[in-house]
Amino acid sequence: MAKLYQQRLFQGVVLLMGLLVLAVAVAASPIVAQEPFTLDVTIADATVNNQTGQVTITGTVTCTQASSYSLSLGVTQYVGRTNAITGSTYITGTCPGPQGSTFTAVVYGREGRFGPGQARIEAYASGCAGSPYPGPYPFPGCDSDQETLNIRLRQSR
Repeated sequence: MAKLYQQRLFQGVVLLMGLLVLAVAVAASPIVAQEPFTLDVTIADATVNNQTGQVTITGTVTCTQASSYSLSLGVTQYVGRTNAITGSTYITGTCPGPQGSTFTAVVYGREGRFGPGQARIEAYASGCAGSPYPGPYPFPGCDSDQETLNIRLRQSR
């Protein structure tokens, strides 16, 4: 019985020593705060095909961590004082990280053809870190961004 007691005591001491070593190692390790996930959309250029009326928009989506994203683009061009041509599209893509990913999207007008001249482009992007499926903000690890740009559509070459 004394031998069993000594074995249990020895096992308890070894266990306590192991827990103590583990606690010291955890306490001594530096705590690195993970940078929060952010996503940013930028419109670089927009051109219009004079024959088809299609607007081609190019831009970049950047993110702090690899993710998938969804991007909604809308174009409005006023014709006269009260009439407008509008169109929109939706695309998805992947963002590899801070180096970003370029996108190209085509938008057709619903009420007619777009032409060279002033237009308003609205972009809305959302994504979640490490997720193959983008989700809406404010879920943890998710972000969204939007950009509105008044631009002069120039004829594509």
